[in-house]
Amino acid sequence: MKNKLLKEWGAYKPIKPPYILKGDKALLSFSKHSLYTNYNTFIKNHHPADTKTIHLGLLPVPYAGNLAKAKIFILLLNPGFKPINYFTEYNHKPYRQALLNNLKQKNLDAKYPFLFLNPSFLWTGGGSYWSQKFGKIIEEIMGQKGWEYQKALSHISQKVAIIQSFPYHSGKYSLTKKETKKLASPKLAREYVRNVLKKKAESGKILVLVTRHAKAWGIEGRNIINFKGPDARAAHLVKYQKKILEYLDI
Repeated sequence: MKNKLLKEWGAYKPIKPPYILKGDKALLSFSKHSLYTNYNTFIKNHHPADTKTIHLGLLPVPYAGNLAKAKIFILLLNPGFKPINYFTEYNHKPYRQALLNNLKQKNLDAKYPFLFLNPSFLWTGGGSYWSQKFGKIIEEIMGQKGWEYQKALSHISQKVAIIQSFPYHSGKYSLTKKETKKLASPKLAREYVRNVLKKKAESGKILVLVTRHAKAWGIEGRNIINFKGPDARAAHLVKYQKKILEYLDI
């Protein structure tokens, strides 16, 4: 039986903006949001100081990776935002299709289910971010195994997944606790983490890294690492490299 997180997002049909889950409609009434549907329109209206706008013209990313098979789950706050997000989603069809497949958790690339480590997408915002985050770990794997870069990327991609507390793109998260409580998506993410991932972690099947928003996620236990202070702000993975490599079967 499907859990609520996958059931709700699996049934969601992103036909046109605003790309928003039915249970998150309240967001339209209290947030500053945009509905740009192409890169050129965005650029004409963009201001660099505008970091709090929620970009509902971009596809939501409540999670990424193969949730059924991943052995390492990284918990985050929300997808960030870079201007390149509009270009990649609206001008590069393979990337947009990969995002849609990820949302449905169907037809995932067998070698690169965590799409942000797919060599074809390393130039995207997500690709650049995650290839850097895993940089030292990739180097370690290449050194230990004698693998080429692409093989190391594939190995990690098949074992890593992320969960976002808030699935919509913005430069900075600016919603209040009161506003967040009105939304379904953060609740779905927390329930999945607490009811599904926590049990798996405590049984030793997976490793959970709570890199951001630890208090809101509210989970502790065996094989659950809550990042604190500077670690949480930067979400550096290298400090926990030994444990990560263990769950990567290296």
